[in-house]
Amino acid sequence: MDEENAVATVPFITKVVPPRVPARLLHRRRLLDLLHRCIDRRCTVLQAGPGYGKTTLLADFAAEADLPVCWYTLDEFDRDGAGFLTYLLAAVRQRFPTVGRRTALALAQTARTSEDLRRILGLLVTDLYQEIAEYYVLILDDLHTVRDCPEVVELLDLLLARQPANCHLVLAGRTLPRLRRLPALVAGQEALLLTSQDLAFTRAETEAFLVEVLQQSDVRPHIDRLHAWSGGWPIALLLANRTGSPADSPLLFDYLAGEVLEQLAAEVQAFLLATSILPELTAAACDALLERTDSGEQLRRLADPGGLGLPLQTTDRGYRYHPLFREFLQRRLQATAPDWARALHRRAAALAQHAGQADQALHHLIAAGEIQPAAALLEQVGPEWLRTGRWRQFVTCLEQLPPAERQRPGLQLVYAAVLLRLGQPERAGQLVQCLLDQPEAEPALRLRALAVASAAARLSGQYEVARTLAERAVAALDPALPASVQAEIYKAHGLALARLGRLVEAVPPLERALQLFVDLGETAEAASLHDALAAAAIQQGQIATARGHLERARAIWQTLGNVAELAQTLNNLGMVYYYQGELEAAREAFTMARDQARAAGYQRVAACADLSLGDVLRDLGGLELAMAAYQQGLETARQADEAALVGYALCALAHVFRLKGDLDRAETLARQALAQAQTTGSLFEQGLAEMALGATLLAARRPGPAVAVLSAAVEHLRTYGALPELSQALLFLAQASQLRGKGEGRAARQALREVADLLDRLGICGHLLALVVQNPLLLKRAQAVAPQSRGLRELAERAKTFRALTAPPAIIRPGPARWPRIEAFTLGYARVLRDGVEVTESQWKRSKSKELFFYLLWHRQWQSEEAIITALWPDVDPERVHSRFHSSLYQLRRALYDDCLIRDGSFYRLNPEGEFWCDAVEFLRLCEGARTDRESTYERALALYQGEYLPDARYEAWAIAER
Repeated sequence: MDEENAVATVPFITKVVPPRVPARLLHRRRLLDLLHRCIDRRCTVLQAGPGYGKTTLLADFAAEADLPVCWYTLDEFDRDGAGFLTYLLAAVRQRFPTVGRRTALALAQTARTSEDLRRILGLLVTDLYQEIAEYYVLILDDLHTVRDCPEVVELLDLLLARQPANCHLVLAGRTLPRLRRLPALVAGQEALLLTSQDLAFTRAETEAFLVEVLQQSDVRPHIDRLHAWSGGWPIALLLANRTGSPADSPLLFDYLAGEVLEQLAAEVQAFLLATSILPELTAAACDALLERTDSGEQLRRLADPGGLGLPLQTTDRGYRYHPLFREFLQRRLQATAPDWARALHRRAAALAQHAGQADQALHHLIAAGEIQPAAALLEQVGPEWLRTGRWRQFVTCLEQLPPAERQRPGLQLVYAAVLLRLGQPERAGQLVQCLLDQPEAEPALRLRALAVASAAARLSGQYEVARTLAERAVAALDPALPASVQAEIYKAHGLALARLGRLVEAVPPLERALQLFVDLGETAEAASLHDALAAAAIQQGQIATARGHLERARAIWQTLGNVAELAQTLNNLGMVYYYQGELEAAREAFTMARDQARAAGYQRVAACADLSLGDVLRDLGGLELAMAAYQQGLETARQADEAALVGYALCALAHVFRLKGDLDRAETLARQALAQAQTTGSLFEQGLAEMALGATLLAARRPGPAVAVLSAAVEHLRTYGALPELSQALLFLAQASQLRGKGEGRAARQALREVADLLDRLGICGHLLALVVQNPLLLKRAQAVAPQSRGLRELAERAKTFRALTAPPAIIRPGPARWPRIEAFTLGYARVLRDGVEVTESQWKRSKSKELFFYLLWHRQWQSEEAIITALWPDVDPERVHSRFHSSLYQLRRALYDDCLIRDGSFYRLNPEGEFWCDAVEFLRLCEGARTDRESTYERALALYQGEYLPDARYEAWAIAER
């Protein structure tokens, strides 16, 4: 037999072949997409106990990946280094049969000392780098089987340190060997780590697994219970009864009793049963509950991966049982020792109250049967939880009480306020109406209920109803009432007036409420008033005032740790940055606001942030990204029943479709927004909708109707006092009047003069930058009408900077001499030179890697991965596109040089310190310079022009506009 091919006949070929994907399989899209997105990292690690679907997930990934995948399943027989290397090479040769001849020869001839094995691994890595030009994946599964084999672990550690740049390594197992380099890779985000928490089924995956894979269509009514009970543990769902009740799952619980609990010593069983009432296990908590001092050592023994193999999960502070195992232990405790269980819960409640953990105290009081003390405690802490953003926690605790105890008026009022913040104004209104219908309700409670009812009506788009309810409360105010109640009423009144556009009238009650809350030391309420006053100031263009309020609100929310309300403040700060033209700062603020609001379940703010982020992306020219943000905002606004935000989203989408040229769709959306605005009675919403419709009619060259609609928009926005939006509508009106002719020049000039006056008053212009960059003649006309306007001069200067963000890129300046000079010829025939030598098609490997270079050369600013993929792979399946993208990145680096690209998160660009020259960019530069030296400069430009820009049909999709 040929020594070079000796490894081709490994004893078990199935160890180096990916497992067969089951015929009925749950394609776990969220995890598959994550694996594809992170394919550019050095490695992926899957570490979870049995039954979490690690191998099945990786087999599914291998089947759909648009990259070569090599597979090696380890077992208890892979305990020597030579055997490990033999199978490792065999795994690679399944996809690359000719690779590794030198390695094979060395394995066949060399002695097997540790030094020999390290040398052979070095040969293998060199062979892989030199002989495999493609980007590929190497999966090592079931690594827990060699966890205690030092020889193999050393080779794995060395492989991780020396892996080729075009190899993505995947390590999977129940527990992994202690690889010295792995923690640093994970910390540096060079490795993706997936644990049992990541691999557990989501609620949707639980339903799909039961209904589609196990074909149990009758379980749909029990999905929530099954998912909560199983904790997303796939193997549990295979063994569980369909009812989703642990008591009715004898097979699974018999397994846990017989194979886990009863195999342990009696002392360990007692420790497990008693501590199962704790949500998190720390040495201090267990010692306090059990009145002992050795819990820390007991927990370490239980959690040792090489020990008992219990379903115990590590947390930041200690440990916790898998939800399914914990439920089993609790039921066993209740069934075998009910008196001991109640005593444990009473002690745990006392400890939790002493530690200020009211939510845990409530849980234990209920479990111990102490219902009335639990309800009284929740009524006591409810207002504080409302102020600090612990809304979902309140709802969870409330739902644990019996229905009769939930009817306490104080609990109902806090619950209604929580529902408002969770985007359910209709339910909140119904709840407080029940309180208002109770004639025996005390006056302070009735007035607070009126304030909540006003807020519910306002958030539902019933602005006049909101004002009427608030004014009823104001009329009933008695100076003897608590100051906190008075403050709530004034706040509700001011917010209702603001939504109706009566901004000047709204400020005094809001300021009065603010002062009352400050005097009371109610910092959370004061912060919410700062936010409200800032929003009113922003709409009136009083940016300095708004910024002052927002900085104070942000400081308060950060001190309180109220992430949800902080998201609202960050969104408003983003608006300030936007109006001031600081688009990157605005983008960052909106993104942070969106992420924090989503995490807190604050749907209204999440929708606001998505819509605001869409405005920034739209102004920067990212129409597809803007549309995605607007659509997400629209969906969230609808879920939250936020009529005003739904209308704003429809207007925003209308503007995007107008800019994309789809005027029919734009007009339909604008008319939908207008119809909705007319039902709410908001002048602001009507003005926005009329502006969107008028701009669309203008783009359709229908100046007559455009002038009529835009004139109405101007009047509504002027009456409302929304000055930034008024200036936008005036610019559109000036354009429409100019286009209409027929003596409309005077109207156009009047509109432009008013824009100049507004800019001089406001001192901001960021909201107009995109408009004047898209229509440069409009700015020139405005300057001709109002040549002395400081605001117009500022707008013109800002527009130059803004235009540079989307203008054709300048030549990238030369960098250090150690990097090659790259010359790109794109006019007539596409080719690239590296230090004067053409990069061949075989060096590019794939045409997309060459196209990717041309794209990044032209779009020299940071480009998001999503934008690049949309431009270059618009029709590729989502599950394959990330693999293609990162494979092309690797090929581009290999064709030019490693440092030709730089990356920041999911954004990429050519290295600005590199030396890149492009004939098209030079051509544009020469044409611009021809104004001073026409003849010689034009001759040089013409010499460069050898034909159309990137004429090859494969570049048509993204290059046509530049061409």
